[in-house]
Amino acid sequence: MATLYELEPDIRDVIVEGQVDAHFYHWFLDCAGVGDDVRVFSVKDRVIVDDSTITEHGNLIGERGRVITVAQIVNDMAPDQRSGIFIADADYGPVGQDNFPRLNCLIYTDYGSLEIYAFNVRTIEKVLRVILRAPRALAASAVLAAMSDALRSLFYARLVMRCAPGGAPLVKKYAECCAVSNGVLVLDYESLLRNSFSSVRKAERDGWNEERLYKLYLDFIKEGASDDVRKEMSGHDVSALLIRYLKIAAPQVFREDRKGFEDRDTMERALMSSVEFVDVEREPLFVELVSRVV
Repeated sequence: MATLYELEPDIRDVIVEGQVDAHFYHWFLDCAGVGDDVRVFSVKDRVIVDDSTITEHGNLIGERGRVITVAQIVNDMAPDQRSGIFIADADYGPVGQDNFPRLNCLIYTDYGSLEIYAFNVRTIEKVLRVILRAPRALAASAVLAAMSDALRSLFYARLVMRCAPGGAPLVKKYAECCAVSNGVLVLDYESLLRNSFSSVRKAERDGWNEERLYKLYLDFIKEGASDDVRKEMSGHDVSALLIRYLKIAAPQVFREDRKGFEDRDTMERALMSSVEFVDVEREPLFVELVSRVV
């Protein structure tokens, strides 16, 4: 790949984490009028990298780590090439908890992941009005405000479980640990962490207990202040918490032909397909992407 990019400097390849990401970025480039001569691939569709190579380069196993690893290898072999452009989710990099190498060929999302770009008034308004036929009294701005703190809390709860021994994820129905209080979603982090950690066998806990989990969570919450709360959100949580909030605040939106939108993947696709070009064209990632492909 590095040799190809050096020998064919007019090629423009964009390598991203997943197939849905690839189609989103290509849609954006088409809207920007620069998509005809650009190829956008999910990393698995472009190159084979085994897990051991990912860890050898200091990255976590997964599609993000795969993209960064390939970018590191290409950068080492052809540091001046401009044909291959790699895009990885920022994840926990901005809060100092993920490998976040700065390479000429690698750029990151402005927020934790691509799905966070859907967390804006225009997109939520479109989903509420057009897809879910929600009452006009349910304002998109109020929905965003109601979800923000709980999304940030989940971001750090996920990080706590990743730091804890055993490698356990959050429980599958984590959104049910959120309740509405004074109009906003509030996460019962103690219940969530306790139930999630219960799947780790005692022999694998390495001395960790619930109190240690709670303390680490509160430390992250206290130290993780950001200039933009969207940098402290995990993208896949947006659809889950939107469903949770609406089922409490406006359960009628999931009746009849809209019942299928109670599924998180379905809601996430609805959100991403409702993002408009104007919502992202001035975001630093997308400005940078256009500048690199022209």
